[in-house]
Amino acid sequence: MQQTGPAQLFVWSDGFVWTSWRYAGNRTHRYAANLVLSAGDQPLLLEPEGQPAMHCKAALCAVGAKRRIDATDIPFLSLNLDPDTPAALTLHRLLGPGVIRTLSDAFASAFATPTLEVLGGRADVQQVRKLAGTLIHAVGQQLGATEDVQLDDRIRRVANRLRQQSEPQVCLSELAELAGLSPSHLMHLFREQLGLSMRNFLLWQKMRQALRRIVLGEPLTQVAHQCGFADSAHLTRTFQAFYAIRPSLLRDRNYVQAVYLE
Repeated sequence: MQQTGPAQLFVWSDGFVWTSWRYAGNRTHRYAANLVLSAGDQPLLLEPEGQPAMHCKAALCAVGAKRRIDATDIPFLSLNLDPDTPAALTLHRLLGPGVIRTLSDAFASAFATPTLEVLGGRADVQQVRKLAGTLIHAVGQQLGATEDVQLDDRIRRVANRLRQQSEPQVCLSELAELAGLSPSHLMHLFREQLGLSMRNFLLWQKMRQALRRIVLGEPLTQVAHQCGFADSAHLTRTFQAFYAIRPSLLRDRNYVQAVYLE
C-alpha cells in the first residue's frame, strides 16, 4: 500500500475530517466528539490519560477526552463533531463525558475503501460529507441509538449566542437571563447536556473559528486578533494543544490539502 502524499483536511461549520498517513499527535484535550479509525491492517496506538495504552482499529472519544494517538505509517481518519450537534449529543448521552470506547475491527474495515479514497485525494467534497454522515449513522447503530438527542431549547439559545460571541469571557448573568434560568441551574444544565462548561464551549468555538480562518488563508496575526488571542504565539500554543498540529503547517500544501466547505 502506497504510504505517501499529503494529509487531507475538510472543514465545515460544525465539524471536520482529517486523513493522513503519518499522524503522531501530542496529547490533546478536544471539546468535540471524535471518531478515529485505521483504514489499514495495523491498529492505532491510543493512549488515554491516566489509563493503559490500547491498540485498536477504531475508537470513539467523547467530548473532553484527553488522549494521544499514534498512527505513524497507518492510513488514518479522524472525524470531529462540535459538542452541540445532534450526533455528538447522542454520543454524550450514550458514553458520558470524557469516555473512550473502542469499536470492532470490522467497523474500521467497512470504511477502509472510502477512507483511502479521501486520503488519496480522489474524493470530492460531496463524497466526504456523505462519508461523514455514513460514519455517524454507523456509530449510532453500533451503540444502539434509536434517535438523535436534541438540546433543550433554553440551552440551544445559549449555545447559539456563544457561537456568535466575539468576547473572550462568558457573561453568566446575561446568558442566564437569555435562558430564563438561574445562573447555577444554567451551569448545571449546560454541562449535563453537552458534557462541558460554557467557558470550554466558548474556547472550542474560538479554536474552530481559528481553524476555519487559517484554512481560508488569513494571516496568523489576523486570526489571533479576530479570535481573541494575545498574539500569534499564543494562538499557536493553544492551537497545537487542541489539534496536535502547528497552525503554520496548514499552509504547507505538501503537508496537508485543506478545504473549507461552505
